[in-house]
Parts: sequence; C-alpha cells; structure tokens
Amino acid sequence: MGVRQLFVRVRGCDLACRYCDQPQARHSEGPCRIERPPASGNFTDAANPFTAADCFAVLKELDEVSEARHHSVALTGGEPLLYPGFVAALGSYLHDAGRRLYLETAGHRPQQLAEVIHVVDWVAMDIKLPSTLPQPIPPEVFGRSLAICEQCNAMVKMVITGDVTASEVEAVCQGVRASYSNVTGTRISVPLVLQPVTPVVGGVRPAPARLMLQLQALCQQYFEDVRIIPQCHRLVGLL
Repeated sequence: MGVRQLFVRVRGCDLACRYCDQPQARHSEGPCRIERPPASGNFTDAANPFTAADCFAVLKELDEVSEARHHSVALTGGEPLLYPGFVAALGSYLHDAGRRLYLETAGHRPQQLAEVIHVVDWVAMDIKLPSTLPQPIPPEVFGRSLAICEQCNAMVKMVITGDVTASEVEAVCQGVRASYSNVTGTRISVPLVLQPVTPVVGGVRPAPARLMLQLQALCQQYFEDVRIIPQCHRLVGLL
C-alpha cells in the first residue's frame, strides 16, 4: 500500500463477482488503452492482441520518463491467469530488465498459477466468499493456490460486502487452512487483508464498521496478520 507501480489490466474474466467495479474488464474484445502521462485521464488506443513484448516496451517507456521510482509492475484484470503464456513472458522480460512483477489474481486457477510462479515476485490473491459469487468456489482451491505462493511474497484479500456473514467467513478460513500446509500453530502466516467493498451505483454496499471489526477478530484465529484496508487507489481517484 502506498508504493508507486506501473499498472497493467488485462481484458477477460471467468468470474462474475457481485461487487465487480470493473465490469468492462470482463469483455475480451476491444482495444488496448494506454494512459500517458500517468493520472492524466488521456488514453490512446492500440490494437489487440497486445503481446508481452509490446506491453514491456510501453512499460519501459513509462518507467524511463517517470520522475518517480516504481516498486513493481502490477498485473491485474479481469483475470491475468486466463493468459499464463502472456504472464510468463511479461514476467521474464521484467526480470531480465531488473524489474519486479506483482500479480493480482482471484486464486481459483492453481494450475495456471503454478505455470507462472517462477517469474512472479508478489502475489495478491483474492479469496472469494460464497455470497459474492453466483457459483461458489471451494475454499480448498484457494488453499492450493496459497501453497504455490510459498515460492514468492504473498498476501490474500477478502472483499467484504454488507451481505457477508461471519459463518461463511469462518467456513472459508477453515477450508483454506485445511488445504494449506504452511501453518504456524493453528494460524496461516500469510497476511490477510479484509477490504470493505467500494460502493458502485446500483451495486452492493459495504459492511458496517462493527461487522468489519468482528470479522477481523474472527480471522485472527486463522491468520497471523489480519488488516482492514480500503481500496486505496479508488480513494485517491486513480484508475
């Protein structure tokens, strides 16, 4: 939180989260849009498919003209692991140039995550709660993905809406812990962020503050480090 990143958002997603704040990213059709300069709101279009080499060239250009140092390249979506070949190629370009890759993923595609983990420096992995999806994902799937993340730095995130219940959060925590091996005593060492949902027009609403605190206390039984952090780039009006 708070570091400068170059931000890449892929098109396409195989989930339909009820709190999705980027519904346009679900559609694989459309151009690649490039913002120059950062935070200007000025976008130019480039034709898709946009290759990993194309993407790296733009990132290199943006990095070189920037007045600030960048912590990493954040790769998000949509769902980047729909395109493991692209992720692996872009990660290789970045590593060869001495740069780092921060992958944001829903955590429901452990096989594809295993294919790219060797070029990833950080994984920010969502744990999708049943009430946020039309078709729940077994929590054991997230546990398997989390085990793959032992090869790099990692954090996990739960988006909390006003529809979330303590019982579903506890059931998911239990399922993740049961399928993840790196547990200190009874708690998972990877940090967990509880993120109050960002309100969207006509969409889901955030949970009350009291519930957020109750869920934090509950999750501390399963995770060593549990934090409540809002969607910061939305608060400051970026992307």
